[in-house]
Amino acid sequence: MMQGPSPKRTLGLVGLICPHILALAGCSLRDYDRLGSAQASSTSGIGGSGGSGATWITAGFGGSGQADSGLFEAGPDPAALVNPSFENGFNGWLIDPPEAAGLYAFVQWPVTGSSTVDGLNELSTWAQSAAFTVRIYQSLTGIEDGRYGFKGHFNFGTGHNAVYLFASGCGGLDRRQDVPQPLPSQWLDAELTGIDVSGGSCDVGIVVDANPNNWLNSDLFSFERMPEDPPADAGGSP
Repeated sequence: MMQGPSPKRTLGLVGLICPHILALAGCSLRDYDRLGSAQASSTSGIGGSGGSGATWITAGFGGSGQADSGLFEAGPDPAALVNPSFENGFNGWLIDPPEAAGLYAFVQWPVTGSSTVDGLNELSTWAQSAAFTVRIYQSLTGIEDGRYGFKGHFNFGTGHNAVYLFASGCGGLDRRQDVPQPLPSQWLDAELTGIDVSGGSCDVGIVVDANPNNWLNSDLFSFERMPEDPPADAGGSP
């Protein structure tokens, strides 16, 4: 659940106009299990947010599996993730395989009675009748050498083969951290620590290995420099 007020973010075009379009068109907040290039098909099946349905608002995927639904005001930290709470669709994120975007991976509003950790949107994965594995990540460059941590918030149902955070191509050993199973209505934060970066680049993200009808929501990711260990006391007290 929310842990306090959300930081202010600049909404993209989709985030601003979607509620008005829905109202004018008489649409209800139902599931969309597939999104192509700005097209969606309605379904009454089980939704990504715990099974009660949602509205997918992702639009305009390119060949790289990204979607740009508006501008994002990046912070001053060069290591900061772009669009960490998916307020601007998949802008800044890569999806492997690319065709999973809009098919197994969605950006959505939470269902009635649920909330996000930050902002209006959350990342959701789900398929009604297909098993799938999807990798959703950012490829960061221009990073200062050092030790970092990658963190996200998760809420998902049982039955997944694997859900984990990963870091690869960072100049050190590739790393992964399994995400523990949350309680049914719990937003659980999970962190992969001790990511050694050298050479200025690093890929960080999540992998979801799901069986049919497995649902997952995630939100508010971060990639931050870890504090250095204090120097060991070489002598006694002065």
